[in-house]
Amino acid sequence: AVTRLGSILLVEASAVAPVQRPLFDALAKLGQATTVSIVESQNSKTTASHIEPVGVPDVAEEIQDVVRSIVNFAKAGEKFSRMAVVFEDDSYANRIAESLEFAGIPVSGPDRTALSETPEGRFVNGLLDVFKGEFSRLDLTAWLSSAPIKDPRTGVAIPAARWDAISRKAGVTEGVYDSWVARLERFAKNVVRYAERSDQLSEGRANQIEAAKTDAHHATQLKEFVIDLSRRVHSDREDSWIEFVSWLRELVNDYLIVSEDDPSSANMVRLEKLLDRLESLEGNGLKPHYEHCAGVLREQLDRRSAGLRSLGAGVYVGPVWTAAGCPFETVFVVGMSEGRYPSWGQTDPLLPDPLKRELDPEGNSLTTIQRRIETNRQAFISVVESANRAVFYWPGGIPGESREFGPARWFLDAVREVSGEDLLQAGRLIEGDVNGLTVKKRFSGSETTAAHAGDLHEYDVVSVRDWVSNEGEETSFPLVSLTPEIKDSLTLEQQRESSEWTEFDGKVALHDNDSGSEDFAVGSATAFETYAACPYRYFLSRRLNIEPTDSPEPEVALDALTFGTLIHDVLEKFSLWRMDQGYDTPSHSDQ
Repeated sequence: AVTRLGSILLVEASAVAPVQRPLFDALAKLGQATTVSIVESQNSKTTASHIEPVGVPDVAEEIQDVVRSIVNFAKAGEKFSRMAVVFEDDSYANRIAESLEFAGIPVSGPDRTALSETPEGRFVNGLLDVFKGEFSRLDLTAWLSSAPIKDPRTGVAIPAARWDAISRKAGVTEGVYDSWVARLERFAKNVVRYAERSDQLSEGRANQIEAAKTDAHHATQLKEFVIDLSRRVHSDREDSWIEFVSWLRELVNDYLIVSEDDPSSANMVRLEKLLDRLESLEGNGLKPHYEHCAGVLREQLDRRSAGLRSLGAGVYVGPVWTAAGCPFETVFVVGMSEGRYPSWGQTDPLLPDPLKRELDPEGNSLTTIQRRIETNRQAFISVVESANRAVFYWPGGIPGESREFGPARWFLDAVREVSGEDLLQAGRLIEGDVNGLTVKKRFSGSETTAAHAGDLHEYDVVSVRDWVSNEGEETSFPLVSLTPEIKDSLTLEQQRESSEWTEFDGKVALHDNDSGSEDFAVGSATAFETYAACPYRYFLSRRLNIEPTDSPEPEVALDALTFGTLIHDVLEKFSLWRMDQGYDTPSHSDQ
């Protein structure tokens, strides 16, 4: 059957994995096989003629510049499927994919999203946290807001934000019956009574009784929801893979909202496959306990996916090693700052590299750091040399952080080749006066044309700038009539800049007056005090009825300062008593 394949061309663009080596060697021994390898070339270098090194201020500017470049190349006729963005750091995967999708650019390549980063994965992790933390209010409210969750009794989505606010007002902390049930029942009973009393004393605001009844209803619903969930806590029956998976599947089916029309349903398929694999671990040996099952599940949820998006349908986005040997017209290599390219990784404390070389000189099973770097280097060279244009990006920092990053070693090597300066030092790159190196400043709408905008937002910003610079009225800009948010923003700016006192400056009516006069206002002393101190705070608290809801957890726990003071006080008294420094023998209660 193998002879029917005809001529076989084997391209060893990077080191062959040990599990694939037997197949590779068997095919290479066939008479009709030809092997092309660049792995053995230890001094392989990139070709300077098609490399464009670029320095950018930070990671955010780096990604935006990549998007702008892809848009410009596409306008020049280059297909999206002929461009690729590769990286070493997996944190780039979602950043780049989201930026490209926001700009309307299709994406292909491996899907590196971990299941724990999806709503389905957050649902499972959050549920395990709730059971582990004995129904802590923080754990439960975080779980309710992490994914679309429904009440199994009604099948309706739960109001996560409303339940969070009610649990805060009720003072819920931890424990089902001691905290959730007891305090929610007391809250539901008292909130309506207080509202009715305030209404009788004419101290309450409008619709306060109706709002209190609604809060009481939600408090009752939340209490019943917690009781029902507490009855489904794991038991000794879940101390096996089959029972654990069955228990978890039942919870997912009853509490997680899954829409068949939602694209995220693909994540549900991934979760089902993961549960199937866990279920297949059931054997005749020792039964695993619940903590072990939950730990393995969490570890699997954190693993990056190896699935593929529609390959060839858009810009390829993936790690460097996944693109080895793939011919692209343009390759963008991002994240080339210090600590990457090469990435050294971590040493094995149990098997150091010298011992690995002694046990496995060929490196077939035990990979040393040096071997890993050589493998990554070959994959890197394969990706760069297969493209007609390679753009290297060196981000100088991370947004919001003061730390600056120097260039990666391979980025510096590339700049040396491009500039022809073999002894070029990294400090020169920071100054930006190196031949062949392009150092870009932070994006400014005043320096960019609409034709070079990277996404719709940039295009709108630049278009507005050009409209105003050509003496056009802001209110007559086409987007104003199509987008209510822009119209409202312009109204706010115009009213604030005017000489009149408007509602955007804090002018609010305390009460409607039949005569239309604003000379008289009725309110409490506290209301007038709040209005005098901060009109905006008055507007939020008195007119919109928005009140801060502090978390009840700190109220039932000692802060670090108080706890430390008590410990020192106890130790001081105990030491003085033991040393007999004039203290009488304390009573049993004091001891």
